[in-house]
Amino acid sequence: MGTPGKRVRPNRPVERAAVRAVTAVFEDANFLVQAVDGANDIGKDLYVDVTEAGRVTGELIAVQVKGGGSYRRKGGYAIPCSADDLALWATSTVPVIGIVHEPDGGQLHWVNLTAWARAQTTPPSPMEVPVASTWRLDARTLAAFVAEARGFLAASGPPALVGLADPDPGVQRAAIYDAFALGRRDPRALRRTRAPVISPARRPGCGGAADGASRSRLRLNVLSSPRSPRALLSARLMGKKRGKAPCEFQPIPA
Repeated sequence: MGTPGKRVRPNRPVERAAVRAVTAVFEDANFLVQAVDGANDIGKDLYVDVTEAGRVTGELIAVQVKGGGSYRRKGGYAIPCSADDLALWATSTVPVIGIVHEPDGGQLHWVNLTAWARAQTTPPSPMEVPVASTWRLDARTLAAFVAEARGFLAASGPPALVGLADPDPGVQRAAIYDAFALGRRDPRALRRTRAPVISPARRPGCGGAADGASRSRLRLNVLSSPRSPRALLSARLMGKKRGKAPCEFQPIPA
C-alpha cells in the first residue's frame, strides 16, 4: 500500500496548462473570460465575451478545452464525445467551441462543436469530433476566429434561453447556466429565469383554473447566489404532489 493521503489527478497539470493557454489568447485581446466552476462543469470550461476597441459587443461563446497528447490523430486532432455531449452541443443556447492544446509546441486548434453536432444526422463513428490542424488559434488568427464565430451567431443557433422551455431537464439546466453567463452583461437573461416559462395545460385533473387569467403556472425554481450559481429545476405541480395525474405542459410566450 502507498502512503495515505489525498491524491490529485496525474493529468491535472496538462489540463490546467491548456486552460491557461486558451485564457491568455482571449485576455491578451482584452476579451472577458469567465471560468466555469468545476462543480458546475457540464462540458463548458469558459465563457468568453467578445470585445471590440474596448467595447463589449454582446457576443458570447462557450469554450471546452482539451489538453494532452491523447487528442492527437493522424493529420490533426480529435475530441472524444458521447451522445450526451452531442445533445448538449447541438442544443446549447450559445455556441460551444472546442479547443485542443498541443502540449509539445503549445499550439491551439479549434472546432465549432455546436455547428458540428447540428450537422450530424446519424451518430458518428468513431464517436469523436475531428479537429483540423490548420484551424489554429493565436493572436494572428484571432480575428478570423471571431469572424467565424460571429457569422455562426448571426445565422445559426436557437434564440438565447429558448432551452428554458424545453421539456428535457438536461436542456433546461444547460440553459440556466447560460443565463447566468449572459446575465453578466444583460440582466434580462436573469429575469427570464425567474419568469414563468411553462404552464400546465388546462385539462381535468391538472388543477388548472377555468380561466386563463387565474390558472396556475409552473415557474422554474432557481436557487442562485452571486458567488456560487446553482440551478434546481422543479417540474412538479401542486396537483402532482397531492397524487393527481401528471399534467401536460405547453410553452408560454415570452
